Amino acid sequence: HNSSEAFNLGRGTTALALADQIEDAEFSSILDDRTYQPCNSMDGTRVKVGSERYNELSPPLLNCEGRGACRCMWVYRLKPNA
Repeated sequence: HNSSEAFNLGRGTTALALADQIEDAEFSSILDDRTYQPCNSMDGTRVKVGSERYNELSPPLLNCEGRGACRCMWVYRLKPNA
C-alpha cells in the first residue's frame, strides 16, 4: 500500500461522517502522463457518498494498472449552504 491509499482512506472516513453535507463526490484521476487505465476513463464520474457505486469506485480501483502508484481521489462537492 502507498501513502495515497492511506490518504484516501482517511478522507473517505471523514466524508462518510459528513455525508449529509456533501452533494456528491467526483472521481479525479489527475490526467497526466502517469495516469493509468481504467482510472483515466473514470475521471469526472460523480456519485453519492456512501452509495454502492461510491464504494465500488473508491480509489485506487482494484484493477488499476498503476496500483501502487495510483494518485486518484474523490473531490467532494458540498451542498449549497452546507
